[in-house]
Amino acid sequence: MKVLFVCRPNSYTVHGGDTVHMDGLAAGLRALGVHVDIQPTLQPEAEGYDVVHVFDMMTPLNTALQVSHAGKHTDAPLIITPWFIDVQQELACSPVFVDGIAGQMDSGNPQDVRIDGYQRPPTSWSAYEVLQQAALNVSTHVVCASECEADWLHRDYDMERIQTCIIRTACDASAVTWAPDLFHSKYQVRDFVLCAGRVEPRKNQAGMLLAMRDFDVPVVLAGSLAQPEYYALCQRVRPQTHFLGHLSREMTLSAIAACRVHVLPSWWECPGIASLEAAAMGKPIVTGTYAAEPEYFGSIAHACQPDNTASIGAAVLAALADGRLAERRAFADKARDYYTWARVAREHLELYQDAIA
Repeated sequence: MKVLFVCRPNSYTVHGGDTVHMDGLAAGLRALGVHVDIQPTLQPEAEGYDVVHVFDMMTPLNTALQVSHAGKHTDAPLIITPWFIDVQQELACSPVFVDGIAGQMDSGNPQDVRIDGYQRPPTSWSAYEVLQQAALNVSTHVVCASECEADWLHRDYDMERIQTCIIRTACDASAVTWAPDLFHSKYQVRDFVLCAGRVEPRKNQAGMLLAMRDFDVPVVLAGSLAQPEYYALCQRVRPQTHFLGHLSREMTLSAIAACRVHVLPSWWECPGIASLEAAAMGKPIVTGTYAAEPEYFGSIAHACQPDNTASIGAAVLAALADGRLAERRAFADKARDYYTWARVAREHLELYQDAIA
């Protein structure tokens, strides 16, 4: 079987969890004897493949162009992994939240920031959603990473003719035994709180840093600094933070192994592979509550409201004091057995075979 993966053009220059997922799946499929090619382009060369699998609808114009171009050059099943979220809440609240944080820094006496009263509009057929529907219309199958993602898609879009399945993502099984030495030897930071992810409003590092502005604990941000204005705000909020930029996979895993707590208070995650890796190592984790995180982690995570810095701070304090070693070990055992790329690859191969049939 020949499978083509199509992804955003900057997948390997602006790294993210979608890239990690795609690469992990590709490796798992190749181990099963599947030929997999990856094309980070808007105009995929789809001829000769048995399946075309497009990743990511977060930039729907790109996705619409990719699936339209592929559909003109092949009759193979066209599958989308959308990483779909209810974008309305982030679009409505995140800019207001960021402005609130900036305003607190300008005040000279920063206080907590909280947003109240968001109500999702009953209808919001924006250009963003029109493009997402256009991409879905060309696909034959959609792979969701969570129940809530599937529910949102069926609530907001015409999915009548599209087959939907849920295949939960995974993390590197070797993460459970990864050692902190590589990180310690290079950066000389210990006993720290870590956030591994692109530094951007969706990941909400500025909210995290404002919540921790007076905490006497080192904070490390490991992720691409692709948005200069937001990065500058984060520096203003907590200047003593260690901003390391993008790290290799090996160094990221070592950083997670070295940290005391992992914090990812995002507006949404599916569920955040870095959080999954941290939990697989038995680390206390802090997550948001607006997307797939509760589905994956349940009570093992210290959940916070991303739009409330007091909530984020309370969750971080609870994680720093977390004494539930047995529960964390139990989740790590589950992660080692279930959240594997081998399992994800087997489930995708079954989907591909059914789609071809």
